[in-house]
Amino acid sequence: MTSLPSDLVAIAITIPLWLFQISVTIFLIYFRYKKLKLFEPNCFNLFIMLEVTNSLNELTLFLMRRLSLLPFIQPFYLTSPIFSSILYAASAYTLYTMCFLRVAITINQLNSVQALLSQSTLTFGIYGKIAIPLIPLFPLPLLFRRFFYPAPFFRHSNGNLFVAYLDCDIQRYQSIVSAIVLVSTSLLAFCITMITILKYRALSVKTDLNMMKVKKIHIKHHLLCKFSHNML
Repeated sequence: MTSLPSDLVAIAITIPLWLFQISVTIFLIYFRYKKLKLFEPNCFNLFIMLEVTNSLNELTLFLMRRLSLLPFIQPFYLTSPIFSSILYAASAYTLYTMCFLRVAITINQLNSVQALLSQSTLTFGIYGKIAIPLIPLFPLPLLFRRFFYPAPFFRHSNGNLFVAYLDCDIQRYQSIVSAIVLVSTSLLAFCITMITILKYRALSVKTDLNMMKVKKIHIKHHLLCKFSHNML
């Protein structure tokens, strides 16, 4: 079983990092409120939603993997199947939502470069304000079956706790769905990102764009390269 001092050290390290991530979210919300013109509203909204969802995902993982290591917390975890089931489903929900948001961000970036090419607002910009708030609803059909099955915590042979469904079929279902969502959205986002980077490179050398557009292109291209690197 993991010793208590090392558990406390891990928790002490995790909490400040999580608080820093929350500060990034607050930073984005502040500049969105100030209506900074450097990024378009859809871009801001998507990144804010991603950061909020990522923070919630880190919270669920902290509760499942870190807090469950503490001996005085374990009795509650072992005797609270409703809590563990909600926590397990919430971790999957936030993970799936992040996957869909990353795809939406790459589509938005591609739309931005296409708008520069055509000198007009394209479909994603027009309908993005309607579609973006619906993204958190996308994972719900994938999670529907899991709502009817308990997922209690069990004690591992090393003394640590882990959560799993009692029903083998639903456990297999969630493993397959998770793998499909992660692989498919990662590949889709990566392909769109590579196409967009190539378009940004072509746009950055165009001579008929004014300096403000060129500046925005270079900034977005830099962010896009960092985003694609984080997906690898």
